[in-house]
Amino acid sequence: MKALDILVVDDEEAAREVLCSLMKRSSISIDRIRTCANLETAVDEIKRSCPDVAFLDINMPNYAGYEIGEFFDEIPCEIIFVTAYDNYAIKAFELSAVDYLVKPLERSRLKDALNKLLSRLEEKDAYKNYQVLLESMKSKKLEKIVVSELNEGQIKKHILPLANIVAMQANGAYTEIYLLDGTSILVSKNVKQMGAQLPADINFMRCHRSWIINLDHVVSYKSSQGDLTLLNNINAKVSKACRETFESRTNISL
Repeated sequence: MKALDILVVDDEEAAREVLCSLMKRSSISIDRIRTCANLETAVDEIKRSCPDVAFLDINMPNYAGYEIGEFFDEIPCEIIFVTAYDNYAIKAFELSAVDYLVKPLERSRLKDALNKLLSRLEEKDAYKNYQVLLESMKSKKLEKIVVSELNEGQIKKHILPLANIVAMQANGAYTEIYLLDGTSILVSKNVKQMGAQLPADINFMRCHRSWIINLDHVVSYKSSQGDLTLLNNINAKVSKACRETFESRTNISL
């Protein structure tokens, strides 16, 4: 289950505390909860950190919660409205909010809203995967893959151009992916599963039980030890069983 990044926006401190307390006592996984006392501050926070969801109180000084649409061409996070009045539901649906909650808050309704939120976020991830697949089908060649990064207990989706991947290294049940810019990400699949995502007609090779490499990024190779250097001084290995195939595909034999 995704660990949620949540923003609570309400001009009443007691109301913020109640909602935060209810969410912390729920069964959902929470990365962090932040709070704001007005819409202006909330807009700045959303632009800065893009939370998964903002719980917006409707009735606040200066700007009502539903006026958030005035600050964005496209709201970058999901919205759940919180109001003391049921007649704001239409406003919620006009902004395609996940749900709206009526004060005083009920734990069962909050649970329903959170379940809707998780479903919406899963649909977004599925849509992102679909878009990558559609692009690949149009170009008749897979040029990108979608991976799930494991970072401090959170799962974050990345769309990676294959050309930007230098190598993949086994890390237990996970895989470390090394990128052209010198960074790396830890993904929640083992190296065998990552290899299965790669098409057969690209210049990648499983050269060792712990390594998948991009043959376009090979710098040097010592055949006697099977030592391999890739871009960014990444040191990999070529197993004895793979050396002949590796050398034939790279025309390297030193």
